[in-house]
Amino acid sequence: MSDLDDLLAFARGNPGGFDWEDVEVNLGWPRYRFAKTVPLVRQYLKTTNMALPCTPQRGRGPWTYKLTSEQKLPQAWVNNRFFDMDSRLSTMLATGQSMVNATKDAAKSKDGRRARVIVKGVGRLLEDLREIEQTG
Repeated sequence: MSDLDDLLAFARGNPGGFDWEDVEVNLGWPRYRFAKTVPLVRQYLKTTNMALPCTPQRGRGPWTYKLTSEQKLPQAWVNNRFFDMDSRLSTMLATGQSMVNATKDAAKSKDGRRARVIVKGVGRLLEDLREIEQTG
């Protein structure tokens, strides 16, 4: 079995939820292996009606992951995912702009054109998201 299959089976076998420490104890995985496999599971689940959201536990403990088909995902997880995506998009925009600046002398080069398309697309996406935040 693959790591994806193993974690999916573990999630199905723990309907009340689990955290990375449970996976470490039961599957013998170090935390990095768990962290590497969760996105693979989510990628697989996107073609189903299932999701693998996680919610914070009390205090600063590890988050609880739960395989679910519920349409309403935990708000703490949703907020965290939007914050993460916004941070990644902002970083992509800044990196893309650096690449645009670095290719000014070769603006028509493949790299220069790619950088400009990234800045244009990501910039527009961030503008649209900011507008939604402002207007509600």
